[in-house]
Amino acid sequence: MKMKRQRQRQSRGILTLILALALLAGCGGQPAVPGGQASGGGGGTSTAGAASVTSEPDTLIVAVDSEGDTFDPFDYADLDDGFLVRQVHEPLAYLDSTSPNGFSPVLAESWEYPNDQTILLHLRQGVMFQNGEEMKAGDVLFSLRTTKERGLLNPNNWTNLDLDNATVIDDYTLEISTFEPSSFSFSWLLSEMVSIVSEKAYAELGAGYARNPNGGTGPYILTDWVAGDRVTFTRNENYWGTMPQYKTLVLRFIIDGTARTFAVESGGVDVAYSCPTADLGTLSSLDGYEVIRQVTSGVNYLWFNNNDEHLKDIRVRQALSYALDLQTMVPIAYNNMGAVADSVFGPSCPQKIVPDTIYRQDMDKAKQLLADAGYGDGFDLKIIITDRASRKTLAEMMKNIWANLNINLEIEVLELSTILELVFNDDYQLTIMAEGGFHGEAWRSYMHTEGVNNYSKYSNARVDELFNLAVETSDAAEGMVYYTEMQQIFADEVPILPMQYDEILNVVRKGFYYSVDPTYNFMAARFYYIRYDE
Repeated sequence: MKMKRQRQRQSRGILTLILALALLAGCGGQPAVPGGQASGGGGGTSTAGAASVTSEPDTLIVAVDSEGDTFDPFDYADLDDGFLVRQVHEPLAYLDSTSPNGFSPVLAESWEYPNDQTILLHLRQGVMFQNGEEMKAGDVLFSLRTTKERGLLNPNNWTNLDLDNATVIDDYTLEISTFEPSSFSFSWLLSEMVSIVSEKAYAELGAGYARNPNGGTGPYILTDWVAGDRVTFTRNENYWGTMPQYKTLVLRFIIDGTARTFAVESGGVDVAYSCPTADLGTLSSLDGYEVIRQVTSGVNYLWFNNNDEHLKDIRVRQALSYALDLQTMVPIAYNNMGAVADSVFGPSCPQKIVPDTIYRQDMDKAKQLLADAGYGDGFDLKIIITDRASRKTLAEMMKNIWANLNINLEIEVLELSTILELVFNDDYQLTIMAEGGFHGEAWRSYMHTEGVNNYSKYSNARVDELFNLAVETSDAAEGMVYYTEMQQIFADEVPILPMQYDEILNVVRKGFYYSVDPTYNFMAARFYYIRYDE
């Protein structure tokens, strides 16, 4: 388990946490106005009438596609744990694409920027942790420092935050500075993935906190965990914000996609998360339910190992890309879900542009590029993929198409942990994996020479320089110039091939209110936002 979690943290850490970045408006990364008042964290309504519309009285049952193994907000690695952590804990702010400053206040009632290297956090007063202690600035500073020290967030992205010299001005005010101006550093503090935890509760429970999280401020309290089946939460009656509509929240772990679809068909769940796209037709025709298609920040990429004997040649990567007909392949593989990708940056990234170079099928150009590279007679390739229908379909289509280039593609289906082991050990040629982010800086992890998730083993000195220039400027417009040049280089050199912008399929009972954020941070899924509107 430890090896698995270490690999997950390496491979998913940047994705899950840079997903929480938003582009702050204004110069110096500051919002146009200080953070304002929040209307309430839970987003729920009156509990009246709730019992008559759910599968169990006064209970919201949500089928999720994975089971986490910890409630420790300083130790979780991916989506599995994120589902659990987010019901009990809260951040300083939520990513909010509708807000002028990119965030909506939660535990930080407001914030201000005395200068471009300082942020003053004004905390909400009267917020109680679930252990009965009031949240204070000392708890916030403890949470930020522990998050950094425990490695949940990539430490490289925290180096500019001077947490060691942060000042607790009073119980509800915290001052934090950066070493240098930056276009995004303070957004790490407001990240949805940085939970605020009671220092006292965490110290008292130690490792036991993972299964007995009583130091959060969230709207639900953990009451039961049946491994392999479900976790049950009870509404926190001392919650500071708007109460959830339902007294009980149950997350059922239904890993198999077909089984999740059946749970909806049988009426046993109120919400089903991330259903198989192949079941779109079936789910759309069910009485009493409605389908919600939700664009995510994720991108499905074909990863080329740029250290490989053949793939290190730009012309070979270009040839393989020109041979593919993604406009036909993607709708087939993903059952008409999502869209064909046109840039390495994802659809939710504010710095995304459509580069001049787009790879559309051109077999003549592909053959010429291979001939120029000295591979007119072809060669053997191997792709390693997980047992996901979309990836198997894409791989089979690649095999058939590339055969026209005299390339023999071997397809091997492996567990994700094995794939990650091979990728990190530079022992692969091709794979398909999804990553993404809400800010151009997210792709440093994947595309910088020293990126912790540089699966493609890509190295370009100019790209490295552009990442540094973009993050060091406090002018968003100037940063956009650097990110634009960067994306054009990616398109020309195609170290990885973006294929599909991800979209997931959620199902809810008709009459339910289900909040869909256009930027969709799936790692911060807050199921207590789902309620029944009479």
